[in-house]
Amino acid sequence: MKDLPENFSINNIKISTIPTIAEVEQIITYSRTQLRIWQERASSANSGKSGGGIALLIGILGLLFLSGIWYLWIFLFIIGALAYLTQADKGRHAAEEIKAWEKVVGKLNARRAELQTIPQPAPAADHLTKVQQLKTMLDQGLITAAEYETKKTAILQSM
Repeated sequence: MKDLPENFSINNIKISTIPTIAEVEQIITYSRTQLRIWQERASSANSGKSGGGIALLIGILGLLFLSGIWYLWIFLFIIGALAYLTQADKGRHAAEEIKAWEKVVGKLNARRAELQTIPQPAPAADHLTKVQQLKTMLDQGLITAAEYETKKTAILQSM
């Protein structure tokens, strides 16, 4: 998993099947980015909600105390109410996304910890070195041909 596709969705994969720590780290980075984006959206929605609330309040006060240009106050009231309700809905959606991404990051951290406890297989070069050492020992008469074949087979099967 070199690059995440543009339309990547964490719902498309099973976290428990991610094979390497590097891939888990890459998806954690992506998930944390998504989390920050949703946190910014939530903050923006709260600011918009505040602005809508202020317009709503000004509209109500204007209707109550300054009825001379009532249509302006009704307009402010309607705009304020719409802004407040729209931003409140966006804020709720952002909060749901934040919870979902926090859950994903938690699962990814658990998968990373799980992968860190699994012993990593030795690289093929280590196996080659072991076989070469066995051959040297055979050539020097330190082990028999049967011992050499047995150990070589065991090394090759462990690859």
